[in-house]
Amino acid sequence: MKSKFVDELPDLIKHQVISEETALRIKSHYESKQSDAPNRLFTVFGVLGALLVSLGIILILAHNWDHFSRSLKTMLAFLPLLIGQVLVGYTILKRKSATWRQATGTFLFFAVGSSIALVSQIYNIPGDLSVYVLTWVVLCMPLVYLLKSNAVAILYLVFSTFYAASLGYDGLGQVPCGISFSLVYCFRTI
Repeated sequence: MKSKFVDELPDLIKHQVISEETALRIKSHYESKQSDAPNRLFTVFGVLGALLVSLGIILILAHNWDHFSRSLKTMLAFLPLLIGQVLVGYTILKRKSATWRQATGTFLFFAVGSSIALVSQIYNIPGDLSVYVLTWVVLCMPLVYLLKSNAVAILYLVFSTFYAASLGYDGLGQVPCGISFSLVYCFRTI
């Protein structure tokens, strides 16, 4: 999007309000601000694409899961995690755009959850849903700070709220379970 102010620069030069040098500096300033702003629609499609790819991989593997050996199942359980970490590392090292941070962060967030679930299913590790979600949330906490990703932060809040709600209100009275309260309660139980 072009700034309306940039369109007025030739008229200001013509009436000698500003010099041509000042007009060039103003134009370059607005162009630099414009190039730094991420395209929000592209970011949304990047996050949705990462979600669909992640879920598609899980569905393909789930369809053929019974035919795999235990060692192949273990390797496949860690493969999305490895791919996600490589993509996030590439995003951080190359200082990619916000769209890359959102998409790779979302992919890695769900790769961590699927790896935990698959390993516990392969080796028949017992546990309940709240412990699983707590482990998932704790392992993904650094992603929020490393990537500065809004999508990962929202996913983190949703899953930590689910964890806090699954614990119930024991010893807390009749306090409503809001997002900020659930985070405090989640960190208190760790």
